[in-house]
Amino acid sequence: MLSKQALNQGITVFQTLFPNSYKTDNVQQIQLLKTTWYDALKHVDDETFLTAVKRVTTKATWFPSLKEVLNEIAIIENPILELNAEAEWANVITAIRKYGSWGISSALDNLNQYTQQIVRLLGGIARLCRADSKSLDYERKTFIALFNDKKVKYINNVSMSELLLTTKEVEERMEFNEYRKPQQYLIGADWEDDGYEDDYL
Repeated sequence: MLSKQALNQGITVFQTLFPNSYKTDNVQQIQLLKTTWYDALKHVDDETFLTAVKRVTTKATWFPSLKEVLNEIAIIENPILELNAEAEWANVITAIRKYGSWGISSALDNLNQYTQQIVRLLGGIARLCRADSKSLDYERKTFIALFNDKKVKYINNVSMSELLLTTKEVEERMEFNEYRKPQQYLIGADWEDDGYEDDYL
């Protein structure tokens, strides 16, 4: 849980580094800012918050918004959010070319767990192996859209208390939290041919 001492330290850092961005001697306004930030950040531990403050200061040109800090915290708590969709698609293609449909297990072992999940939404490695160049270009666009959409959904709900989230949003947050655990690969026929269509979006 975030201590008020850490919160005050972070806000002081922003006020010091961006003195022209937030000018006010109004005690009530300053207290309102601190109260609003604390309510949104109290679930975060001190170390994570102060690390986010340091990172945000290297990117911001103006007094950072609460949303910027929350986004940085989301990335710290789940490194999956730093993955690049284009780069991950390139990894998928590399795995397909190297192992083909006969090496599904090995191909999946070369992909991180989040990328595996997006590949599953596309129908699996075997299906992608059967795609021609035109179809593969369509699959690339779909992969990138799905990849980024799921990341945006997580970032958008990470700032809210679970009491304010829908059941589906809570499930999506839990799904992302699973990617922070050691990878457990779902491979072979159970992954490709279970006939189960997941609705994660």
